Amino acid sequence: MSAPSVAGTAVSKQRGNAAFAAGDYASALERYSEAIRLCDGLPDPAGVHLLYGNRAAAHLKLGQWAAALADAETALAIEPKWVKALYRKAAALQQLGQPAGAAAVAQQAALLEPGNREVQALLQQLGPAASVAAQQTWQQAAGPTKPAPSAALLPPLLAAAPWEYAPAPDGVDENLLLLLHGLGDRPAAFAKLAQQMALPQSAALALGGPQEVPFSDGGRSWYTVFTEEFELIEARPGEQRRIHSLQAVVAALQRLVAELQRACGWKAHSIHLMGFSQGGTVALGLARQQQAAGQPLGSCVAVSAALLPEQVAQGLGAGSKSSSGGANAAGVVSRRSVEQTAEALRSTHSMEVVVHSVPGKGHAMPQGPAEMKRLMEFWAQRLSRRPTAADLPPEAAGGGGELLEVRPGEVSLELLGEQQQP
Repeated sequence: MSAPSVAGTAVSKQRGNAAFAAGDYASALERYSEAIRLCDGLPDPAGVHLLYGNRAAAHLKLGQWAAALADAETALAIEPKWVKALYRKAAALQQLGQPAGAAAVAQQAALLEPGNREVQALLQQLGPAASVAAQQTWQQAAGPTKPAPSAALLPPLLAAAPWEYAPAPDGVDENLLLLLHGLGDRPAAFAKLAQQMALPQSAALALGGPQEVPFSDGGRSWYTVFTEEFELIEARPGEQRRIHSLQAVVAALQRLVAELQRACGWKAHSIHLMGFSQGGTVALGLARQQQAAGQPLGSCVAVSAALLPEQVAQGLGAGSKSSSGGANAAGVVSRRSVEQTAEALRSTHSMEVVVHSVPGKGHAMPQGPAEMKRLMEFWAQRLSRRPTAADLPPEAAGGGGELLEVRPGEVSLELLGEQQQP
Protein backbone atom coordinates (compact mmCIF):
# COMPACT_ATOMS: atom_id res chain seq x y z
CA MET A 1 0.00 0.00 0.00
CA SER A 2 1.46 3.37 -1.02
CA ALA A 3 1.96 6.09 1.55
CA PRO A 4 -0.88 8.31 0.24
CA SER A 5 -3.28 5.33 0.14
CA VAL A 6 -2.32 4.32 3.66
CA ALA A 7 -2.83 7.84 4.92
CA GLY A 8 -6.11 8.28 3.06
CA THR A 9 -7.45 4.94 4.27
CA ALA A 10 -6.53 5.77 7.86
CA VAL A 11 -8.23 9.17 7.67
CA SER A 12 -11.41 7.71 6.16
CA LYS A 13 -11.47 4.95 8.76
CA GLN A 14 -11.03 7.44 11.61
CA ARG A 15 -13.84 9.61 10.23
CA GLY A 16 -16.02 6.54 9.92
CA ASN A 17 -15.32 5.55 13.52
CA ALA A 18 -16.10 9.07 14.72
CA ALA A 19 -19.39 9.12 12.81
CA PHE A 20 -20.33 5.69 14.13
CA ALA A 21 -19.61 6.77 17.72
CA ALA A 22 -21.81 9.83 17.18
CA GLY A 23 -24.68 7.68 15.93
CA ASP A 24 -24.41 8.97 12.34
CA TYR A 25 -24.41 5.50 10.77
CA ALA A 26 -25.08 6.66 7.21
CA SER A 27 -21.97 8.86 7.27
CA ALA A 28 -19.97 6.05 8.90
CA LEU A 29 -21.05 3.73 6.09
CA GLU A 30 -19.92 6.24 3.50
CA ARG A 31 -16.53 6.78 5.13
CA TYR A 32 -15.86 3.01 5.49
CA SER A 33 -16.82 2.49 1.85
CA GLU A 34 -14.42 5.27 0.89
CA ALA A 35 -11.61 3.60 2.83
CA ILE A 36 -12.35 0.26 1.14
CA ARG A 37 -12.23 1.91 -2.31
CA LEU A 38 -8.80 3.31 -1.50
CA CYS A 39 -7.65 -0.27 -0.84
CA ASP A 40 -8.89 -1.56 -4.22
CA GLY A 41 -6.17 -2.78 -6.52
CA LEU A 42 -3.54 -2.93 -3.82
CA PRO A 43 -1.77 -6.34 -3.53
CA ASP A 44 -1.99 -6.77 0.24
CA PRO A 45 -4.01 -4.06 1.98
CA ALA A 46 -3.31 -4.53 5.67
CA GLY A 47 -6.34 -4.31 7.91
CA VAL A 48 -8.94 -4.32 5.14
CA HIS A 49 -10.94 -6.95 7.07
CA LEU A 50 -11.44 -4.33 9.80
CA LEU A 51 -13.02 -1.99 7.28
CA TYR A 52 -15.46 -4.64 6.06
CA GLY A 53 -16.24 -5.58 9.65
CA ASN A 54 -16.90 -1.97 10.61
CA ARG A 55 -19.06 -1.44 7.54
CA ALA A 56 -21.03 -4.57 8.48
CA ALA A 57 -21.69 -2.96 11.87
CA ALA A 58 -22.96 0.20 10.16
CA HIS A 59 -25.23 -1.86 7.89
CA LEU A 60 -26.67 -3.59 10.98
CA LYS A 61 -27.44 -0.24 12.62
CA LEU A 62 -29.23 0.85 9.42
CA GLY A 63 -31.22 -2.37 9.16
CA GLN A 64 -29.45 -3.47 5.97
CA TRP A 65 -29.22 -7.14 6.90
CA ALA A 66 -28.13 -8.67 3.59
CA ALA A 67 -25.39 -6.09 3.10
CA ALA A 68 -24.21 -6.63 6.68
CA LEU A 69 -24.02 -10.38 6.06
CA ALA A 70 -22.01 -9.88 2.86
CA ASP A 71 -19.48 -7.59 4.55
CA ALA A 72 -19.13 -9.85 7.59
CA GLU A 73 -18.45 -12.84 5.34
CA THR A 74 -15.86 -10.86 3.39
CA ALA A 75 -14.10 -9.99 6.64
CA LEU A 76 -14.19 -13.64 7.74
CA ALA A 77 -12.75 -14.79 4.42
CA ILE A 78 -9.67 -12.74 5.34
CA GLU A 79 -9.68 -13.36 9.11
CA PRO A 80 -11.77 -16.50 9.85
CA LYS A 81 -11.47 -16.34 13.64
CA TRP A 82 -12.34 -12.66 14.13
CA VAL A 83 -15.03 -12.75 16.79
CA LYS A 84 -16.57 -9.36 15.96
CA ALA A 85 -17.16 -10.43 12.36
CA LEU A 86 -18.64 -13.73 13.53
CA TYR A 87 -20.99 -11.86 15.84
CA ARG A 88 -22.08 -9.48 13.06
CA LYS A 89 -22.67 -12.38 10.69
CA ALA A 90 -24.78 -14.12 13.35
CA ALA A 91 -26.75 -10.94 14.02
CA ALA A 92 -27.44 -10.49 10.31
CA LEU A 93 -28.58 -14.12 9.96
CA GLN A 94 -30.91 -13.67 12.92
CA GLN A 95 -32.56 -10.68 11.29
CA LEU A 96 -32.80 -12.53 7.98
CA GLY A 97 -34.88 -15.24 9.65
CA GLN A 98 -32.18 -17.89 9.92
CA PRO A 99 -31.96 -18.63 13.67
CA ALA A 100 -30.20 -22.00 13.30
CA GLY A 101 -27.49 -20.50 11.12
CA ALA A 102 -27.19 -17.55 13.49
CA ALA A 103 -26.81 -19.88 16.50
CA ALA A 104 -24.16 -21.97 14.73
CA VAL A 105 -22.06 -18.87 13.98
CA ALA A 106 -22.62 -17.39 17.44
CA GLN A 107 -21.50 -20.66 19.04
CA GLN A 108 -18.30 -20.50 16.96
CA ALA A 109 -17.70 -17.02 18.34
CA ALA A 110 -18.44 -18.19 21.90
CA LEU A 111 -15.87 -20.98 21.60
CA LEU A 112 -13.22 -18.48 20.54
CA GLU A 113 -14.15 -15.84 23.13
CA PRO A 114 -16.34 -17.28 25.92
CA GLY A 115 -16.52 -14.01 27.84
CA ASN A 116 -17.86 -11.90 24.97
CA ARG A 117 -21.05 -10.33 26.35
CA GLU A 118 -22.55 -9.44 22.96
CA VAL A 119 -22.18 -13.02 21.76
CA GLN A 120 -23.67 -14.45 24.96
CA ALA A 121 -26.59 -12.02 24.79
CA LEU A 122 -27.26 -13.03 21.18
CA LEU A 123 -27.24 -16.72 22.12
CA GLN A 124 -29.77 -16.01 24.87
CA GLN A 125 -31.99 -14.17 22.38
CA LEU A 126 -31.81 -17.07 19.94
CA GLY A 127 -32.82 -19.52 22.66
CA PRO A 128 -32.32 -23.26 23.06
CA ALA A 129 -34.43 -24.20 20.02
CA ALA A 130 -32.00 -22.39 17.72
CA SER A 131 -29.05 -24.12 19.39
CA VAL A 132 -30.65 -27.51 18.82
CA ALA A 133 -31.29 -26.62 15.18
CA ALA A 134 -27.66 -25.48 14.85
CA GLN A 135 -26.46 -28.80 16.23
CA GLN A 136 -28.64 -30.62 13.68
CA THR A 137 -27.16 -28.46 10.95
CA TRP A 138 -23.63 -29.38 12.04
CA GLN A 139 -24.53 -33.06 12.12
CA GLN A 140 -26.00 -32.91 8.63
CA ALA A 141 -22.90 -31.11 7.34
CA ALA A 142 -20.63 -33.66 8.96
CA GLY A 143 -22.60 -36.59 7.56
CA PRO A 144 -24.39 -39.36 9.42
CA THR A 145 -23.17 -40.54 12.80
CA LYS A 146 -20.73 -43.43 12.44
CA PRO A 147 -22.12 -46.84 13.36
CA ALA A 148 -20.84 -48.03 16.71
CA PRO A 149 -18.21 -50.78 16.54
CA SER A 150 -19.38 -54.26 17.46
CA ALA A 151 -17.65 -57.28 18.95
CA ALA A 152 -17.69 -58.86 15.50
CA LEU A 153 -15.06 -56.34 14.37
CA LEU A 154 -12.53 -57.45 16.99
CA PRO A 155 -9.81 -59.79 15.72
CA PRO A 156 -9.59 -63.17 17.52
CA LEU A 157 -6.71 -62.07 19.75
CA LEU A 158 -8.83 -59.25 21.22
CA ALA A 159 -12.24 -60.92 21.09
CA ALA A 160 -12.32 -61.95 24.77
CA ALA A 161 -10.99 -58.67 26.15
CA PRO A 162 -13.30 -55.98 27.61
CA TRP A 163 -13.90 -52.75 25.70
CA GLU A 164 -16.07 -49.65 25.96
CA TYR A 165 -17.25 -47.29 23.23
CA ALA A 166 -18.68 -43.78 23.58
CA PRO A 167 -19.95 -41.74 20.61
CA ALA A 168 -18.97 -38.09 20.29
CA PRO A 169 -20.59 -35.99 23.05
CA ASP A 170 -21.94 -33.51 20.49
CA GLY A 171 -23.27 -36.18 18.14
CA VAL A 172 -20.73 -35.56 15.35
CA ASP A 173 -18.36 -38.52 14.98
CA GLU A 174 -15.53 -36.82 13.11
CA ASN A 175 -12.56 -38.28 15.04
CA LEU A 176 -12.03 -41.58 16.86
CA LEU A 177 -9.77 -41.76 19.91
CA LEU A 178 -8.40 -45.26 20.65
CA LEU A 179 -7.42 -45.56 24.32
CA LEU A 180 -4.99 -48.23 25.55
CA HIS A 181 -4.61 -48.83 29.31
CA GLY A 182 -1.50 -49.70 31.31
CA LEU A 183 -0.38 -53.06 32.69
CA GLY A 184 -2.86 -54.55 35.18
CA ASP A 185 -5.56 -51.98 34.40
CA ARG A 186 -8.84 -52.18 32.49
CA PRO A 187 -10.42 -49.99 29.80
CA ALA A 188 -13.09 -48.55 32.13
CA ALA A 189 -10.73 -45.94 33.62
CA PHE A 190 -9.73 -44.65 30.20
CA ALA A 191 -13.35 -44.62 29.02
CA LYS A 192 -14.12 -42.41 32.02
CA LEU A 193 -11.19 -40.14 31.13
CA ALA A 194 -12.55 -39.76 27.59
CA GLN A 195 -15.95 -38.76 28.99
CA GLN A 196 -14.31 -36.18 31.25
CA MET A 197 -12.30 -34.69 28.37
CA ALA A 198 -15.39 -34.64 26.09
CA LEU A 199 -13.34 -33.85 22.99
CA PRO A 200 -15.64 -32.17 20.46
CA GLN A 201 -16.69 -34.27 17.49
CA SER A 202 -14.65 -37.20 18.80
CA ALA A 203 -15.86 -40.69 19.66
CA ALA A 204 -13.77 -42.86 21.99
CA LEU A 205 -13.01 -46.57 21.97
CA ALA A 206 -11.24 -47.86 25.10
CA LEU A 207 -9.77 -51.30 24.45
CA GLY A 208 -8.59 -53.99 26.83
CA GLY A 209 -5.42 -56.05 26.53
CA PRO A 210 -5.79 -59.69 25.41
CA GLN A 211 -4.13 -61.25 28.48
CA GLU A 212 -5.50 -61.39 32.02
CA VAL A 213 -2.93 -60.62 34.70
CA PRO A 214 -2.98 -63.26 37.49
CA PHE A 215 -3.99 -62.09 40.98
CA SER A 216 -5.06 -58.67 39.66
CA ASP A 217 -8.86 -58.85 40.00
CA GLY A 218 -9.40 -58.75 36.23
CA GLY A 219 -6.49 -56.53 35.24
CA ARG A 220 -5.23 -56.90 31.68
CA SER A 221 -1.91 -56.95 29.85
CA TRP A 222 -1.27 -56.12 26.21
CA TYR A 223 1.66 -58.50 25.77
CA THR A 224 3.65 -61.09 27.69
CA VAL A 225 5.64 -59.50 30.52
CA PHE A 226 5.86 -62.30 33.11
CA THR A 227 7.76 -65.57 33.19
CA GLU A 228 6.05 -68.80 34.22
CA GLU A 229 7.28 -68.04 37.75
CA PHE A 230 5.41 -64.69 37.58
CA GLU A 231 8.60 -62.66 37.45
CA LEU A 232 9.02 -59.71 35.11
CA ILE A 233 10.83 -60.54 31.88
CA GLU A 234 13.97 -58.46 31.51
CA ALA A 235 15.55 -57.36 28.25
CA ARG A 236 18.67 -59.39 27.52
CA PRO A 237 20.40 -60.69 24.38
CA GLY A 238 18.24 -63.32 22.69
CA GLU A 239 15.12 -62.56 24.76
CA GLN A 240 12.17 -62.45 22.33
CA ARG A 241 9.03 -63.25 24.36
CA ARG A 242 7.95 -59.67 24.93
CA ILE A 243 8.62 -58.45 21.43
CA HIS A 244 6.96 -61.43 19.71
CA SER A 245 3.87 -61.00 21.88
CA LEU A 246 3.86 -57.24 21.25
CA GLN A 247 4.16 -57.73 17.49
CA ALA A 248 1.14 -60.06 17.58
CA VAL A 249 -1.06 -57.55 19.40
CA VAL A 250 0.03 -54.67 17.14
CA ALA A 251 -0.87 -56.80 14.10
CA ALA A 252 -4.29 -57.49 15.67
CA LEU A 253 -4.82 -53.77 16.26
CA GLN A 254 -3.90 -53.05 12.66
CA ARG A 255 -6.64 -55.45 11.57
CA LEU A 256 -9.05 -53.66 13.91
CA VAL A 257 -8.12 -50.29 12.39
CA ALA A 258 -8.81 -51.71 8.94
CA GLU A 259 -12.21 -52.99 10.12
CA LEU A 260 -13.07 -49.63 11.68
CA GLN A 261 -12.38 -48.03 8.32
CA ARG A 262 -14.34 -50.62 6.34
CA ALA A 263 -17.37 -51.17 8.58
CA CYS A 264 -17.69 -47.84 10.41
CA GLY A 265 -16.37 -45.35 7.88
CA TRP A 266 -13.45 -43.97 9.88
CA LYS A 267 -10.53 -42.66 7.84
CA ALA A 268 -7.01 -43.55 9.04
CA HIS A 269 -6.11 -39.88 9.48
CA SER A 270 -9.14 -39.34 11.75
CA ILE A 271 -8.11 -42.14 14.15
CA HIS A 272 -5.97 -40.97 17.07
CA LEU A 273 -4.14 -43.03 19.70
CA MET A 274 -3.58 -42.47 23.40
CA GLY A 275 -1.82 -45.03 25.55
CA PHE A 276 -0.52 -45.11 29.10
CA SER A 277 2.58 -47.06 30.17
CA GLN A 278 2.36 -50.52 28.54
CA GLY A 279 -0.55 -49.24 26.45
CA GLY A 280 1.66 -46.36 25.35
CA THR A 281 4.27 -48.84 24.12
CA VAL A 282 1.55 -50.59 22.11
CA ALA A 283 0.27 -47.25 20.75
CA LEU A 284 3.76 -46.30 19.60
CA GLY A 285 4.15 -49.67 17.92
CA LEU A 286 0.80 -49.34 16.15
CA ALA A 287 1.54 -45.77 15.04
CA ARG A 288 4.87 -46.73 13.48
CA GLN A 289 3.46 -49.84 11.76
CA GLN A 290 0.63 -47.79 10.26
CA GLN A 291 3.23 -45.28 9.11
CA ALA A 292 5.31 -48.01 7.51
CA ALA A 293 2.21 -49.41 5.76
CA GLY A 294 1.40 -46.04 4.20
CA GLN A 295 -1.74 -45.63 6.36
CA PRO A 296 -0.61 -43.11 8.99
CA LEU A 297 -3.01 -42.36 11.80
CA GLY A 298 -4.02 -38.89 12.90
CA SER A 299 -1.81 -38.72 15.99
CA CYS A 300 -0.49 -40.67 18.97
CA VAL A 301 0.03 -39.68 22.59
CA ALA A 302 2.13 -42.04 24.74
CA VAL A 303 2.04 -41.19 28.46
CA SER A 304 4.81 -42.50 30.73
CA ALA A 305 5.84 -44.88 27.96
CA ALA A 306 8.62 -45.84 25.57
CA LEU A 307 9.41 -48.53 23.04
CA LEU A 308 10.82 -51.76 24.45
CA PRO A 309 14.62 -51.86 24.55
CA GLU A 310 14.44 -54.72 22.06
CA GLN A 311 12.53 -52.50 19.64
CA VAL A 312 14.91 -49.60 20.16
CA ALA A 313 17.90 -51.82 19.43
CA GLN A 314 16.28 -52.92 16.17
CA GLY A 315 15.37 -49.37 15.25
CA LEU A 316 18.80 -47.88 15.90
CA GLY A 317 20.76 -50.75 14.41
CA ALA A 318 23.01 -53.46 15.82
CA GLY A 319 25.81 -51.06 16.67
CA SER A 320 23.71 -48.80 18.86
CA LYS A 321 23.43 -48.84 22.62
CA SER A 322 20.06 -49.30 24.27
CA SER A 323 18.73 -48.94 27.78
CA SER A 324 18.98 -52.19 29.75
CA GLY A 325 15.42 -52.27 31.04
CA GLY A 326 13.36 -49.26 29.98
CA ALA A 327 11.70 -49.02 33.41
CA ASN A 328 12.79 -49.67 36.95
CA ALA A 329 11.13 -51.99 39.45
CA ALA A 330 8.48 -49.34 40.17
CA GLY A 331 7.64 -49.11 36.49
CA VAL A 332 9.07 -45.60 36.08
CA VAL A 333 10.20 -44.97 32.50
CA SER A 334 13.70 -43.55 32.27
CA ARG A 335 14.55 -40.37 30.39
CA ARG A 336 17.11 -42.34 28.41
CA SER A 337 14.42 -44.79 27.23
CA VAL A 338 12.22 -41.92 26.07
CA GLU A 339 15.07 -40.21 24.24
CA GLN A 340 16.09 -43.46 22.54
CA THR A 341 12.47 -44.05 21.55
CA ALA A 342 12.28 -40.60 19.98
CA GLU A 343 15.55 -41.20 18.11
CA ALA A 344 14.38 -44.59 16.82
CA LEU A 345 11.08 -43.20 15.56
CA ARG A 346 12.76 -40.29 13.83
CA SER A 347 15.59 -42.24 12.23
CA THR A 348 13.72 -45.41 11.23
CA HIS A 349 10.26 -44.11 10.37
CA SER A 350 10.86 -40.42 9.61
CA MET A 351 8.29 -39.51 12.27
CA GLU A 352 8.09 -36.11 13.87
CA VAL A 353 8.52 -36.57 17.60
CA VAL A 354 7.87 -34.05 20.36
CA VAL A 355 8.87 -34.89 23.94
CA HIS A 356 7.22 -33.05 26.83
CA SER A 357 8.01 -33.55 30.50
CA VAL A 358 5.67 -32.87 33.40
CA PRO A 359 7.66 -31.75 36.46
CA GLY A 360 6.93 -33.82 39.53
CA LYS A 361 4.82 -36.38 37.73
CA GLY A 362 4.91 -40.00 38.87
CA HIS A 363 4.02 -43.08 36.88
CA ALA A 364 0.32 -42.31 36.52
CA MET A 365 -2.42 -41.62 34.01
CA PRO A 366 -2.91 -38.01 32.82
CA GLN A 367 -4.31 -35.91 35.64
CA GLY A 368 -4.39 -32.32 36.81
CA PRO A 369 -4.62 -29.05 34.86
CA ALA A 370 -1.08 -29.09 33.41
CA GLU A 371 -1.43 -32.43 31.66
CA MET A 372 -5.01 -31.84 30.55
CA LYS A 373 -4.06 -28.48 29.10
CA ARG A 374 -1.09 -30.03 27.27
CA LEU A 375 -3.25 -32.79 25.81
CA MET A 376 -5.88 -30.33 24.63
CA GLU A 377 -3.24 -28.12 23.03
CA PHE A 378 -1.82 -31.13 21.20
CA TRP A 379 -5.20 -32.29 19.90
CA ALA A 380 -6.18 -28.72 19.02
CA GLN A 381 -3.60 -28.92 16.22
CA ARG A 382 -4.55 -32.40 15.01
CA LEU A 383 -8.26 -33.17 15.33
CA SER A 384 -10.42 -32.53 12.28
CA ARG A 385 -12.49 -30.15 14.41
CA ARG A 386 -9.99 -28.36 16.61
CA PRO A 387 -10.86 -27.69 20.25
CA THR A 388 -10.23 -24.21 21.61
CA ALA A 389 -9.57 -22.87 25.08
CA ALA A 390 -13.33 -22.96 25.62
CA ASP A 391 -13.23 -26.76 25.39
CA LEU A 392 -10.89 -27.08 28.37
CA PRO A 393 -12.47 -28.35 31.57
CA PRO A 394 -12.72 -25.56 34.19
CA GLU A 395 -9.94 -27.04 36.31
CA ALA A 396 -7.52 -27.00 33.36
CA ALA A 397 -7.13 -23.26 33.11
CA GLY A 398 -3.35 -23.22 33.29
CA GLY A 399 -0.19 -25.18 33.79
CA GLY A 400 2.86 -26.40 31.94
CA GLY A 401 4.41 -29.77 31.51
CA GLU A 402 5.84 -32.29 29.11
CA LEU A 403 4.37 -35.30 26.83
CA LEU A 404 5.73 -37.53 23.61
CA GLU A 405 3.41 -36.83 20.65
CA VAL A 406 3.01 -38.51 17.22
CA ARG A 407 0.80 -37.59 14.24
CA PRO A 408 1.06 -38.95 10.64
CA GLY A 409 4.73 -39.33 11.14
CA GLU A 410 4.71 -37.80 14.64
CA VAL A 411 4.77 -39.04 18.30
CA SER A 412 4.23 -37.57 21.82
CA LEU A 413 5.91 -39.02 24.95
CA GLU A 414 5.59 -37.93 28.53
CA LEU A 415 8.57 -37.76 30.86
CA LEU A 416 8.20 -38.02 34.59
CA GLY A 417 9.68 -34.83 36.06
CA GLU A 418 11.45 -35.15 39.39
CA GLN A 419 10.92 -38.90 39.50
CA GLN A 420 12.66 -39.47 36.16
CA GLN A 421 15.47 -41.97 36.18
CA PRO A 422 18.79 -41.18 34.41
